[in-house]
Amino acid sequence: MGGGWCYDANRGGYAELDNAVRRNAKSFSSQVNRTAYVLHFPRSGPCLQRTVYGGDYSENWEWADKVDAIDTTPHSDCQPG
Repeated sequence: MGGGWCYDANRGGYAELDNAVRRNAKSFSSQVNRTAYVLHFPRSGPCLQRTVYGGDYSENWEWADKVDAIDTTPHSDCQPG
C-alpha cells in the first residue's frame, strides 16, 4: 500500500532504511533463515533493538513508527525493545 524497501540479510551488515519507509514500516516479511536486529534511535534515551528471526512476518507491525535501521549483528549499546 506504500513504499517498499528490501534488506539482504544474507549479505549482512548495517543499513539505514530509505526515507519512504523509515518509521513507517507497517508490515514486514523476513524471507531468509537468519536473525536480524531492527534498531530505533529515539530523540532521547538509549537505542532500542528488536530481534527479527528468519521467517517472521507481520501485516500490522507494532514497531511501524520506530524502525530506523537494521543489522545482522546485535548492538550492545541498545536495549531490548
